[in-house]
Amino acid sequence: MDARHGAVTVARSPRAAQAKRRRARLVLLRVSVLVVSGLLLWQALALALWFLPLRVRRVELAGLERLDRHKVLALAGVRMGTRIFRVPLNQVARRLAAHPAVQEAQVSRHLPHTIRISIKERPAAFVLQCGGQARFVDRKGRLFPTGDCSTAAVARLFVVPCWPWSPRTARGSLDCLRALERAGLKARTVSVASSGAVSARLHEGVLLRFGLPQDLEEKALRARLSLAGLPSGGVEYLDLSALSAVVWKPLPARAQAR
Repeated sequence: MDARHGAVTVARSPRAAQAKRRRARLVLLRVSVLVVSGLLLWQALALALWFLPLRVRRVELAGLERLDRHKVLALAGVRMGTRIFRVPLNQVARRLAAHPAVQEAQVSRHLPHTIRISIKERPAAFVLQCGGQARFVDRKGRLFPTGDCSTAAVARLFVVPCWPWSPRTARGSLDCLRALERAGLKARTVSVASSGAVSARLHEGVLLRFGLPQDLEEKALRARLSLAGLPSGGVEYLDLSALSAVVWKPLPARAQAR
């Protein structure tokens, strides 16, 4: 006892300290045994699943809009009857994602017998048609092939006949379509000349000549306003190459008579 401070100090017995250490070691040992047992059980379960004769009986596809189902399955290369744990999921996903029309691909196992493939296709704005060839064009003006896509899916998109075949042509066509859409005009065809000049024929039959693909939105808006103010007898074309002087030509008398 410390009389000066009024505190009492009680010495702990060596046996109590040893008993506490033994209890701590026992708890630690039990936790270690549980952890090791869980890991061994997990490994045993994984090995058992690996060697079980679980085989692929179904391949599910999700996200397809334009791509042909049979061609996607052929590209994936997952064979029925293959052991499901032997299917290289990452390799299949990389193979699918390498396709120009695919933006992202995910492949997963679903026990006991299913491989699921989820596809996110690259969005297409329209189809660029040149002679006997056709390619999709996305919103950024990039080309990718239509060869692995279904005919019905291609037919649902707007087809733009144009020449020559190049990314510049695709970009000019896309910018023209966007400008016409924002101006409330519907194009039947869009063409880009070798010089880069863009023109579009509306569903009403009027040809719009925009010249070089500059200020297309302003030109499309001017075209709509000009068409609204022109005589109702019919217009053959509007030349909007120079915004300061819009030139238009009426339909010939014979065409109006029809």
